[in-house]
Amino acid sequence: MTAGAEATPSHALLPQGLRVTGERLRGGTVRLRLAGELDLATGEHLRAVAREPGLARCACYEIDLRAVGFVDCAGMRALADLVRSIEDVGGCVAVLPSPAVARIVRAAGICRELVFA
Repeated sequence: MTAGAEATPSHALLPQGLRVTGERLRGGTVRLRLAGELDLATGEHLRAVAREPGLARCACYEIDLRAVGFVDCAGMRALADLVRSIEDVGGCVAVLPSPAVARIVRAAGICRELVFA
């Protein structure tokens, strides 16, 4: 856990191969760390974790995708939906991409849609 972080409120190991860990940092930022595959089977689980009490209704999110080894268009859609839902209520999002995610984002031409940290 990072210095200054509160207790981690969410740990979810999904049978489809995605691990999502959420933690609320001091200052109200929420860090979501993903590891594994982000695809059609796991995208809804990402949305569900982000809605958990303690993670929902935060002003700033950091989405760490550096341990994501595979992403498909459905996974990118889930990520884009999550970012949009946060921004729709006035929140901000920074994304830390893995090489796999960065390739898909560049190939899809949506670099301007996501803010990479």
